[in-house]
Amino acid sequence: MINALTQSFVGSTATNVSQLNKESKTNETQKTENERLSKLADQIKKGEYKLDMNATAQAISDSLL
Repeated sequence: MINALTQSFVGSTATNVSQLNKESKTNETQKTENERLSKLADQIKKGEYKLDMNATAQAISDSLL
């Protein structure tokens, strides 16, 4: 009986650690995306952003394939 409880605890602990790692990676990704969008918004406001039509067209065509 103690063994079953120990296994259950270890299993739930491993699941919790895995969930925390996923949440941490998600938060890091969101932070990176927000920083990138913030920089892009600043460039647009300052009139410094240049649209690269070739790169944009390539990205669109790649996403469709």
